[in-house]
Amino acid sequence: MTIIRRTTPGYPGTYFGWGLTDRDFGLPVNEMTRLFENFFKRGYLATSRRAFPPVNLYEDNENFYMTAELPGMTEKDIEINVEADSIRLKGERKIVSDECKNVCYHRRERAGGAFNKKVNLRNRISTDKVTANMNNGVLKITMPKTEDSKPKKIEVKVN
Repeated sequence: MTIIRRTTPGYPGTYFGWGLTDRDFGLPVNEMTRLFENFFKRGYLATSRRAFPPVNLYEDNENFYMTAELPGMTEKDIEINVEADSIRLKGERKIVSDECKNVCYHRRERAGGAFNKKVNLRNRISTDKVTANMNNGVLKITMPKTEDSKPKKIEVKVN
């Protein structure tokens, strides 16, 4: 059995005050620190633990764009609902495999199940002009902005 310890390069140790570091307390403090780091940074309360599917949202002057990674899913598995200032992705990712019976997983990161993800937009969109395309498991949604929410150039007049 091998124990792998995570260290931060150039960071000598955790400072506890009174001139003491984690090296002065030894292994129990290191293990407790690691336990709390795993729980808060990468565990249940982590910001990096995001709901499926992972999405990117970006915009230009004319449109909002959303891309979502949906591996193994087809366009029939996804429902898209748009409102004037939000978009909702609903669906179910099914992981079906014959190898899942009578096995012991050592690591399982791919999860299945239903999802319902709503993303709020900072401007209004034209709901009747929204388009969606699926290519190789990546969904791309184009959401045109309404005319009143697009940036406008104002000319300065000289008197």
